[in-house]
Amino acid sequence: MKDQSEARFWDKYIEKTNLYKVKPGVVQWLVRHAENYIKFHAGKRLATHTAHDVETFLQHKGRLPYLHDWQFKQIVLSLRILFVELVRPAWAGSFAWDAWADNAGTLPDSHPTVARDYQPVDMESLSDYLHSRYKQED
Repeated sequence: MKDQSEARFWDKYIEKTNLYKVKPGVVQWLVRHAENYIKFHAGKRLATHTAHDVETFLQHKGRLPYLHDWQFKQIVLSLRILFVELVRPAWAGSFAWDAWADNAGTLPDSHPTVARDYQPVDMESLSDYLHSRYKQED
């Protein structure tokens, strides 16, 4: 019985992707993203999820270095369909779905929050600096 209700749930999910004009080849990825979200929150019923749960998941995914912008946008869309169209909690309609998707861009290496420096390190200079900075006073 559980398998039938779960199958109906995913059939409804797939049907709702039409509202967002999702290409047929992308639907399977949206389903996978939604399934990954559910697994991430294993044991918690979807009806009890909060906007904070979604934000936590999106923040987690957003930190993955191998995730492309378009993949993150797919994740946002998958969760939007899941919550706005199927689960329908009170918060889902006013959640900042568009903002999450719009802010999915990769930051350039020069962006101050990236905190990367690709210049070679002169180990001798670094060692001298550290010794002078943290020299024990006798």
